[in-house]
Amino acid sequence: MADNTEDNPARAPAVMVVDDEEYIRSSLSKMLERDGYEPVCAASGEEALELVKSRPVDVILCDYKLSGLNGIETIVEAKKLLPDLGSALITGLGTDQIIIDAFTKGRVDYYLMKPFTLHELTRVINMSLRAAHIRKRERIFNEELRNKVDEATKELREKNRLLTVREREMALLNKMLKADHERLKGLNEMLETLSITDELTGLYNFRHFTHRLSDEMTRAKRYGLSLSLLMMDLDNFKLVNDQHGHLGGDEALKRVAEMLQRSSRSTDVAARYGGEEFTLILPEVGAEGAAFRAERLRQTLSEIVIESEGARFSVTMSIGVSSFEPQKTQSPHDLINAADQALYHAKKIGKNCVVVNRNGSLNPIGNENIMTEGQRDEIRNALNRFAKQANSSDEIIGFLLERLKDVFSSGASEPFLSLWMRDIGGKVVERGRVGSHRGPLDIASLAGRAADSSLVTREDAGTTSLNCFPIKAVDKEAKWENSGVLIMNRAPSYPPFVTILLDDMAEIVDQQDERARLMTAWSGRTTLDGALRELVGETVKSGLEKAFEIVAGRIKDVIGVKTLSLYLRDSAGVGDFALSMRVLSGEAMEESVASAEKTAIAEALAEFERGGPVVYPGGMVEGSLKKGAGEVIIIPLAEKEPIPGLLALTGRVDGVFSRESVRMAESLAATLTALLHHDPVFGRRFDV
Repeated sequence: MADNTEDNPARAPAVMVVDDEEYIRSSLSKMLERDGYEPVCAASGEEALELVKSRPVDVILCDYKLSGLNGIETIVEAKKLLPDLGSALITGLGTDQIIIDAFTKGRVDYYLMKPFTLHELTRVINMSLRAAHIRKRERIFNEELRNKVDEATKELREKNRLLTVREREMALLNKMLKADHERLKGLNEMLETLSITDELTGLYNFRHFTHRLSDEMTRAKRYGLSLSLLMMDLDNFKLVNDQHGHLGGDEALKRVAEMLQRSSRSTDVAARYGGEEFTLILPEVGAEGAAFRAERLRQTLSEIVIESEGARFSVTMSIGVSSFEPQKTQSPHDLINAADQALYHAKKIGKNCVVVNRNGSLNPIGNENIMTEGQRDEIRNALNRFAKQANSSDEIIGFLLERLKDVFSSGASEPFLSLWMRDIGGKVVERGRVGSHRGPLDIASLAGRAADSSLVTREDAGTTSLNCFPIKAVDKEAKWENSGVLIMNRAPSYPPFVTILLDDMAEIVDQQDERARLMTAWSGRTTLDGALRELVGETVKSGLEKAFEIVAGRIKDVIGVKTLSLYLRDSAGVGDFALSMRVLSGEAMEESVASAEKTAIAEALAEFERGGPVVYPGGMVEGSLKKGAGEVIIIPLAEKEPIPGLLALTGRVDGVFSRESVRMAESLAATLTALLHHDPVFGRRFDV
């Protein structure tokens, strides 16, 4: 098996080039040798396999179209001989099926499409070497691990044999001891249950409630956890006893207890506080979550029909909610007192409602602000189904807004929802709106501010208030920012449900937009390849200058720029660059753009002559190239000095240079570089 260069640093990496054209093998061999690799050449897949049997090879660089075995078949057979072999497939065909076969049947590490640059070739070879090294390390590790596991298994079998003998001796004694233990355990559990349980309802009693609340308060303080308390009181319970007797009242209390037990988590503590009053301790639940739980309990109880001695009736309850606040809540008594105040207020304003005590402010929950768990799940499922048939991300956004409108449509005011998301340039733009807003708040300004916040915020202006829900944070070059914001004139009782739906929507929209970008990039690349082939053909027939005049306009439109310019040096290949050819979008080039292009050329040359890589002036921010008054891409038409020419592209039509537009510009530059050296007029300038 071939040694990896990271295991044997004294040996240069061996790269096998398989191509049936001699000049390609020769060119690639020289390029590889110059970069410190040891080239090995083969004219066919069969010859490559014979060479692999007799000498170490680290990476195989194989053209797809070969006589006999094709590139994918050659790589498959070579990896049977060298399992750790790195591989890259080169082709100019670029069909979907070839790409699929390369990565599925051939298990090719990387894919390189003609034409490609030396930089791309070197990058692919380096990544293939790393992939081969990782595979070898994994194989060696797995072999060593398997050996160790076998040894450990043998030792364990012997120990198990010895233990089995001892276990048989202890089995009878353990059985006797276990029976005695279970009998004592059952008696203790019965006594413990009786001591902490309310006899009528089966819930915890007041004594156990106070102990558990004290324990949960201590835990919340120590670890900085949330903690909430619900105080619940049945409305008009004396009237229930008067109309249906104490048996009817007892039945109502039992049904409330059953409801609390069914709806509680294993960590919750439901208890009968006394009489017709109940409590529910909610560990690790904040005020919003507790308010949602309380409203759901209130609604559920109002729908229960109680039967007692032939009578059928319903009951309602008022609920007060309080939550642990580190600066104010010092003891369990403070939490109980805050919940009692909220409960008293609920009774005072009409009963059968939920009041939340937030920092001493008593806030009733309105029905128009409720989204149930079932509604959330139904919308999530419908959103996923709709996304599969939607034609655009705007349709998906509109669908979600309409469903949210349906949920929050009850109430005096019309629901208003406005959803904003960042475009490719980072600007926050409105993507969908339902309803109208007539208040004094500027929605666009509010969206810009709210998109930079990581928390749900509320903006008030007189009688108008809007709630802002940030949409899913994303990494922008190691800087985290939100991808958008939903603004609505509703304050949901449980905001996390809205946040969950927004996160789902953002993920679906990202996938839809990414598919659209890939289709656009594929279409643009296909059109560009055709235009470049025509440029080559016209150059052969009429020379580069005539070919540039014929084809450059279409190339400019494909890349999506306003100006495409070619700068060349004088006949000696030295001195300043002079504009040779330029294609505009119809209007004259603005002075500010021309100045930015000139400055960008100078900066690019200075960077190139310092030995650094070819750069795009101003740097790249999410695919966007910024410089001066316009956006500029400068690409030297050479890999080393002296630089004979420059390609300049300015003024992206849609306002932003994408990474795909940069790659297309590089392909154009590579083609122009080759044509310049072979053109009968321009080629003489470069002493070819």
